[in-house]
Amino acid sequence: MKGVCLHHDAGCLGAAVWPDVWRRRLEKLKEMGCNAIRTSHNPHMPELYDLCDEMGFLVMDEAFDEWEGCKNKWTGGHNVYPPVHQGYSEDFPQWHEQDLADMVIRDRNHPCVIMWSIGNEIDYPNDPYTHPLFTEMTGNNDAGKPKEETVFNRNRPNMERLAPIAVKLAAIVKRHDPTRPVLLAAAFPELSSQLGIFDSLDVVGYNYKEHLYEDDHRRFPTLPILGSENGHSIAAWNAVRDNEYISAQFLWTGVDFLGEAKGWPVRGSGGGLLDTAGNEKIAYFRRKSLWSDSPLLYLATRPEAAGTAAGEIQSWELFRSWDYQPGAPIEVVCYTNLAEAELFHNGKSIGIGRRNDEYGYIVWSIPFERGGLSVAGIGVDLSDTLQSTLPAVLLHLREWRSANGSTGNVVADGYRIAQIEVEALDQNNRLCTATNLMVHVSVTGHGRLLGIENGDIADCDACAAPRRRFYKGRLMVYVLINTGVHEESTVSVFADGIPHADICLDWRKK
Repeated sequence: MKGVCLHHDAGCLGAAVWPDVWRRRLEKLKEMGCNAIRTSHNPHMPELYDLCDEMGFLVMDEAFDEWEGCKNKWTGGHNVYPPVHQGYSEDFPQWHEQDLADMVIRDRNHPCVIMWSIGNEIDYPNDPYTHPLFTEMTGNNDAGKPKEETVFNRNRPNMERLAPIAVKLAAIVKRHDPTRPVLLAAAFPELSSQLGIFDSLDVVGYNYKEHLYEDDHRRFPTLPILGSENGHSIAAWNAVRDNEYISAQFLWTGVDFLGEAKGWPVRGSGGGLLDTAGNEKIAYFRRKSLWSDSPLLYLATRPEAAGTAAGEIQSWELFRSWDYQPGAPIEVVCYTNLAEAELFHNGKSIGIGRRNDEYGYIVWSIPFERGGLSVAGIGVDLSDTLQSTLPAVLLHLREWRSANGSTGNVVADGYRIAQIEVEALDQNNRLCTATNLMVHVSVTGHGRLLGIENGDIADCDACAAPRRRFYKGRLMVYVLINTGVHEESTVSVFADGIPHADICLDWRKK
């Protein structure tokens, strides 16, 4: 299973996500090679499961992020003390049985659901549970914490309490659906496996603990293990690819989401393959080179730092751009699943590069000169290009259409949502990724502006405001269409120094 974890929100739309927004996201994830979804860390909107049924995704349906104990909430920045404590643990004693039963009863007739998760990282060390064996092992994410937060503290609840709760929750699930396995996503399996917490599980999920797979498979060979939450490194993927007893990887995350921010002004988590506007990040194409069966070539670049240390280049260090200072040394990275490819700079061959199997890409180093880069596969009719750009002079608008050609389904009370993709282009119709011009949007006719999302998690403009800056030359405009009003609506987009552009939205479902 090539999976991703998903939170339930959609940028400027918040938690009120229209099904077609999820359809657009899921179509892109499927194109990348993804085939599985984890609903982290709570049941999601029912329409998401309908889409997963239709589109062929496998789903790990997850109930809780807290049981009896409340985890730390970082309002001042990650691991910045003191935390606040507010979460589902406040409701768990009274509501856990009914909420868990309701989830299973609601979702058990969805063929996409293949397993039930009764909790995420409930065993997170010292958050809040503790145990004397903490003196023998290191917990997740201990770096940067005060010493007292990483050692045994007898004043905190004992972690042994979790085993009987797991027994109870697994029994609730089995009462309403005995056909699917029960799982827990463990943060601290080194200790949890010694305290009986796994005894009531059919499958155990490991969060960021790939290095334990081999030894733990020998310890309990009949208990299936999978990666319930994983980082993006190729080593984490290889642990699944190279071990037939590990069936899955669920990346953290498929899409950027609101919350879990590192600190103001960042308002969300940026670990996704798609941004909050549902646009592909460079990490998306890196993952596609690992997961897709279709041949891929994708170029990205970064300035070459003096004395660059050998090691894996991270996708967040790269730019989809060929615009630098003349003569600057630049690293050109090609994500590919081909063995070899040839790079050309302004028509001149830079040479054939071979894919580094350890990191999954090809790298060339060349001085910058305006013009174009192109890469071509060896023995395959496949290429990719990057061109230097000029200032933005054109706004390009298009209404998103699904793979079946529809612009969106009519849902509650005869409404549908129109998703307008806006791009800043130069005179050669090339995307200007460095453009951050302020964009103004107006809607006339029967349509209503719901919000504008650019994918920048550090942009704190009001979500429903009729303006937003371009981010990497793109943004998304969401418009509510009343299909009961038989007239067109016009969306007009303006940016400083660029002629405005319009798009007409038909009231009819198309």
